[in-house]
Amino acid sequence: MSTLPIPDNAIGFPGMVAMLQRTSDGAHDGKLVALRNPSGFVGTLLGATKPVFAWQVLVLGNPISIRGKPTREIIVADLCLRPVTQISPAMVELLTKRQAHQDFDAGMDDLKRVLNANAMDAREFNTFFEKAEKQIGIERALEVVPIAQALGELGFRQQNPPHGDVLMWAGIHGGAELEIIAGTNWFAQWQLTARCNTLRQSMWDETILPPEAPRGAIALAVVDFWRAAFGRDAQTPDAFDLGLRYEHHKANMRALDLDLPHVDLDGEMLRATRKWMAKRHGLADGNAGPLPDAPLSLTIDNGLMRMEAGGAVYGCSVRGGWIDPCQVSLREFLALPAWALKGHILRLTTAIHEVRFGSWAIRSLPTGAA
Repeated sequence: MSTLPIPDNAIGFPGMVAMLQRTSDGAHDGKLVALRNPSGFVGTLLGATKPVFAWQVLVLGNPISIRGKPTREIIVADLCLRPVTQISPAMVELLTKRQAHQDFDAGMDDLKRVLNANAMDAREFNTFFEKAEKQIGIERALEVVPIAQALGELGFRQQNPPHGDVLMWAGIHGGAELEIIAGTNWFAQWQLTARCNTLRQSMWDETILPPEAPRGAIALAVVDFWRAAFGRDAQTPDAFDLGLRYEHHKANMRALDLDLPHVDLDGEMLRATRKWMAKRHGLADGNAGPLPDAPLSLTIDNGLMRMEAGGAVYGCSVRGGWIDPCQVSLREFLALPAWALKGHILRLTTAIHEVRFGSWAIRSLPTGAA
């Protein structure tokens, strides 16, 4: 049971059965709900211009559609409630569990019909299901997709002014609201900014993502925001499970201690080379326009990493190691944050779909890409 304080002038209280009225679009007015827990003061999540006190409620009767998905638990403003009667909080929890069982039983009935022609015992079924679920989940987490597509799958939605042409997501935990805004910068990368204010602290964090990335990596970036706001022990929303799966898979891969192809570069020379490249493309003169992209070829030759782009060739000293010839996006290389290239020696590692400069990865391109 939540311990959040309830305002003295609040309409609702735990266990109340109420009818929705004056909802944002009016689509769910008249729907009966049972109040479960106070959610605190919520703004963005409800589309309100300023935070209003809200409740987590159980929808009675048929589920309602939220962003195309049927759901029974929603957040509603206290001002949108019209009292009907009262039942105990314990009865609300019983209704929740009972409905969950009904939904589960209906799903199992459908599954039984599918498997009827290929019967298997319980042990075989559980083993098969767990393996299939893990494999499908990992494959989905590793699939490289546009950032906008992955954010949409996580529940981000297009916003209009005053926020501008951006995607936004909002969630609540422990009475505090986390808001994440995502938009592109002039390098055509995605910048995600998160903010959350609680009674004890204010959190402002941001991260940069390439135009495309694995689904799981994108979800994990959002999970990191959630953890920064509410702590690692706070349960994450179900929509972010793909990020946790991706994190677990990466940890398993690191445990294998794979020795991927790599070279150790002279950090100072690499930083200087990047400045020459930026100047050649007009970035050192305050050009704020989008940077045209081109492939940046990387090859090892006589103790140097040869870096070729746009007809110009640059070099950087190699301290040791070896990589096969590869290509990355010049735009993404020039957009690397300065802190990613710090140090006297910087390790460059190549993998199937990425080239990693220190701890920062950018996409690898097919050799010979135009």
